[in-house]
Amino acid sequence: FALLLSTVDHPSARAFVHGALGAIEEYDRRHGTELLRTLREFLRDGCRYQACANRIGIHVSTLRYRLDRLHELFGIDLGQPDSVFGLTLALRLRELETDAPLRRLLQD
Repeated sequence: FALLLSTVDHPSARAFVHGALGAIEEYDRRHGTELLRTLREFLRDGCRYQACANRIGIHVSTLRYRLDRLHELFGIDLGQPDSVFGLTLALRLRELETDAPLRRLLQD
């Protein structure tokens, strides 16, 4: 975890996060969608459809539709372990970057 934290402010880490998530963030902003939030929660739930849908309060069909849109729009293949790992890492780095109190706590 300390290694992850040490990379948060590095330009290559920022570029990695932007490359992995920037287009999704921009799409959400332009279209009022929640694709990035859906992706984050799905990965947090271990890619379990029903558990994720229940927790975020949507029907599992809606979840599947959103994940299909991520694939169609951005080529995200959640069936590929490397893709899941990269997206999970990008999301975690993004969270660490925006959570200054957590960063200070972990650095102490």
